[in-house]
Amino acid sequence: MTPVLTFFIGLAILVLFGWYFATETERLRRILGTVLTIVVTAFCLWSTYPPFDEKRPDGTVIRRGKIHLGLDLQGGTSFLIRLEPPASADGGKRPITKAMVDQAIEAIRK
Repeated sequence: MTPVLTFFIGLAILVLFGWYFATETERLRRILGTVLTIVVTAFCLWSTYPPFDEKRPDGTVIRRGKIHLGLDLQGGTSFLIRLEPPASADGGKRPITKAMVDQAIEAIRK
């Protein structure tokens, strides 16, 4: 919802409030109160209910919604582990071998 639209809806609600409090007859006051309640409720629901992504049956996103769900809310987690090999006898870095990677994976799984 654009800020201009929000401003004009709020202004219309303010006018309805003023008209409601300035009204003398009970019938008109009841009608204005009902209309005011419906308008405020609809405006609150419209502005707080965020549209989510529209997706095809295969899962591809057609149109993005307001809220981009993070990885935790999408139902998954992710973390990054960087292996640093031990120094060799001459002080240089040794290459990471498949055995080192497998050992690190097993240590994480436990």
